[in-house]
Amino acid sequence: MKTTVRKNFTFTEETADYLKQLSEDSDTSMSEVVRSLIEEKYRELRVKKRVAAFEKIKGCATGLLGDYSIQSVKANMNV
Repeated sequence: MKTTVRKNFTFTEETADYLKQLSEDSDTSMSEVVRSLIEEKYRELRVKKRVAAFEKIKGCATGLLGDYSIQSVKANMNV
Protein backbone atom coordinates (compact mmCIF):
# COMPACT_ATOMS: atom_id res chain seq x y z
CA MET A 1 0.00 0.00 0.00
CA LYS A 2 1.40 3.38 -1.01
CA THR A 3 1.95 5.95 1.68
CA THR A 4 0.17 9.24 1.15
CA VAL A 5 1.58 12.64 2.01
CA ARG A 6 -0.50 15.69 2.78
CA LYS A 7 0.54 18.88 0.96
CA ASN A 8 -1.15 22.26 0.93
CA PHE A 9 -1.36 24.24 -2.29
CA THR A 10 -2.51 27.77 -2.96
CA PHE A 11 -4.57 28.31 -6.12
CA THR A 12 -6.20 31.33 -7.61
CA GLU A 13 -9.96 31.25 -7.29
CA GLU A 14 -10.24 30.62 -11.02
CA THR A 15 -7.87 27.64 -10.85
CA ALA A 16 -9.73 26.26 -7.83
CA ASP A 17 -12.96 26.50 -9.83
CA TYR A 18 -11.32 24.64 -12.73
CA LEU A 19 -10.14 21.93 -10.35
CA LYS A 20 -13.60 21.58 -8.86
CA GLN A 21 -15.16 21.36 -12.33
CA LEU A 22 -12.65 18.74 -13.46
CA SER A 23 -13.35 16.76 -10.32
CA GLU A 24 -17.11 16.87 -10.81
CA ASP A 25 -16.93 16.10 -14.53
CA SER A 26 -14.66 13.10 -14.01
CA ASP A 27 -16.50 11.96 -10.87
CA THR A 28 -13.24 11.76 -8.91
CA SER A 29 -11.81 13.63 -5.98
CA MET A 30 -9.83 16.82 -6.44
CA SER A 31 -6.80 14.99 -5.05
CA GLU A 32 -7.15 12.32 -7.72
CA VAL A 33 -7.40 14.97 -10.47
CA VAL A 34 -4.22 16.66 -9.24
CA ARG A 35 -2.44 13.32 -8.80
CA SER A 36 -3.30 12.08 -12.28
CA LEU A 37 -2.30 15.37 -13.93
CA ILE A 38 1.03 15.42 -12.08
CA GLU A 39 1.73 11.81 -13.04
CA GLU A 40 0.84 12.54 -16.68
CA LYS A 41 3.16 15.57 -16.78
CA TYR A 42 5.93 13.62 -15.03
CA ARG A 43 5.73 10.83 -17.64
CA GLU A 44 5.98 13.43 -20.43
CA LEU A 45 9.05 15.00 -18.83
CA ARG A 46 10.72 11.60 -18.36
CA VAL A 47 10.26 10.83 -22.05
CA LYS A 48 11.68 14.24 -23.02
CA LYS A 49 14.70 13.68 -20.76
CA ARG A 50 15.31 10.23 -22.22
CA VAL A 51 15.06 11.53 -25.78
CA ALA A 52 17.44 14.39 -24.94
CA ALA A 53 19.92 11.94 -23.41
CA PHE A 54 19.67 9.71 -26.48
CA GLU A 55 20.17 12.69 -28.81
CA LYS A 56 23.24 13.67 -26.79
CA ILE A 57 24.93 10.29 -27.32
CA LYS A 58 23.53 9.66 -30.79
CA GLY A 59 26.38 9.04 -33.19
CA CYS A 60 28.92 8.19 -30.47
CA ALA A 61 29.11 4.58 -31.60
CA THR A 62 29.83 5.30 -35.27
CA GLY A 63 33.56 4.71 -34.95
CA LEU A 64 34.33 8.29 -35.90
CA LEU A 65 37.02 10.25 -34.10
CA GLY A 66 36.23 13.80 -35.14
CA ASP A 67 36.51 13.75 -38.92
CA TYR A 68 38.38 10.45 -38.98
CA SER A 69 37.14 6.90 -38.67
CA ILE A 70 39.00 4.26 -36.71
CA GLN A 71 39.56 2.40 -39.96
CA SER A 72 41.27 5.40 -41.60
CA VAL A 73 43.49 5.90 -38.53
CA LYS A 74 44.51 2.21 -38.65
CA ALA A 75 45.19 2.41 -42.39
CA ASN A 76 47.50 5.39 -41.90
CA MET A 77 49.46 3.88 -38.99
CA ASN A 78 53.14 3.10 -39.55
CA VAL A 79 53.21 -0.39 -38.12
